Amino acid sequence: PKGAMLTYRTLYASTHNTWNGVGMQTSDVVLIPLPLNHSVGMRVLRTALYVGATIVIQNGFTFAKELERNIIDFACTALVSVPASIDLIMRQMQDQFAEILGRLRYIEFGAGSLSYDMKKKLAAELPDTRVVNTWGSTETGGVIFLNVSQRPDKLTALGRPVDGAELKIIGQEGQDITAGARDIDSAGRMILRGDMQMAGYYNMPEATAETLVDGWLYTNDIVYMDEDGYVYMLGRADDIINVGGEKVSPIEVENIAQEFEEIRECACIGVKNETLGQVPVLYVVPEGEEFHSDLLIRFLAERMEKYKLPQKFFELPELPRNRMQKLDRKALYRMWQEGQGC
Repeated sequence: PKGAMLTYRTLYASTHNTWNGVGMQTSDVVLIPLPLNHSVGMRVLRTALYVGATIVIQNGFTFAKELERNIIDFACTALVSVPASIDLIMRQMQDQFAEILGRLRYIEFGAGSLSYDMKKKLAAELPDTRVVNTWGSTETGGVIFLNVSQRPDKLTALGRPVDGAELKIIGQEGQDITAGARDIDSAGRMILRGDMQMAGYYNMPEATAETLVDGWLYTNDIVYMDEDGYVYMLGRADDIINVGGEKVSPIEVENIAQEFEEIRECACIGVKNETLGQVPVLYVVPEGEEFHSDLLIRFLAERMEKYKLPQKFFELPELPRNRMQKLDRKALYRMWQEGQGC
C-alpha cells in the first residue's frame, strides 16, 4: 500500500544490522524458503551476498521433507523462517524435528514475533542452535534482535536494538518515557533513528511527514523497555484494548493463553461493550479434538487480572493470516462485525 524509499545508506546499514544481529558468517549456508519480493527475504539474501555466505533458495515451507532434504543435501547451517511456519514444521517432522533442525547453527525468525510458548519449545528442543527473533519493518530493516537461546529470562521481550539504532519511547504528549517501566500504563510509542531508516514514502508527502519527524521514524507500536534495554511489545496502538479505562495488551493475553495445553494458537481482539467500552475476546485453534473453555477460564483467572480475562471464546480451524503468514487481526475484527463471532 505504500512504497518505502530505501537509499544505499539505508540498505548498507540494514545489511550490517542483520549481519551483527544474527551473527552470519562467510562459512554459513543459508536456507531461504521465503519470497524474495518481501523485505525479510530480501534483507537476508542481501546480507548473505554481502558477507559471502552460500544461499539455498526453497519455494516455501509447504513440505517438511523438502526442508529436511535441503538441510542435509546442502549442509545448511542457517535458516530464516516466519513464526507461523515453524509450528507447521514441528507438526510435520514430529520426533525428527530436533534431529534435523538441530544441525543448524542458527535460525532467524522475522516478519512477526515468536510466541512465548514457542520460544520455550525451541529453546528446549534445539539447545545447540542459536534461535534469533528479529523485529523490523520495510521502513527500517531488522533493528531489534533477541537471542532466545541465551536469554531464557527475556522470552517475553522483542529483544534489544542493535548498535547504531537509537530507540526511544514517547508518551501521548511526546514526552520521553525512561527505561524500567514495566506496566502498560507507563508504555508508549516506539520511535527509531539511524542510518537504517527509509528516506520516506514514494509520492506520499503527508504520510512521510507523519512518520519521519525531527529525524525520528515513528512506529505505531506500543512498547516498554526494561532496565537492561530489552524492549517488550504490547501491540499496535489500534489493537490495545481499553476495558473501562484499564488498558489490556492482546499479546499478553495470547502469551498466557497459549500455555494452556489444549490450545495450539490463539488471537485476542477487543470488541465493543456498552458498559466497559471494550472487552477482550479470544479466538482459539485447539490442539486436539476437544477444547474445554471452562478449564481455560480457570487457567487464565489464576494468571491474570479479572479485567484482562476474555469474555468470549471462539474456536477456529486456523487463524487468518496474510501472505507472509502474519496474524491478520483485521480479518478477526471483520469476522466479529459480520456476526461470525457474536
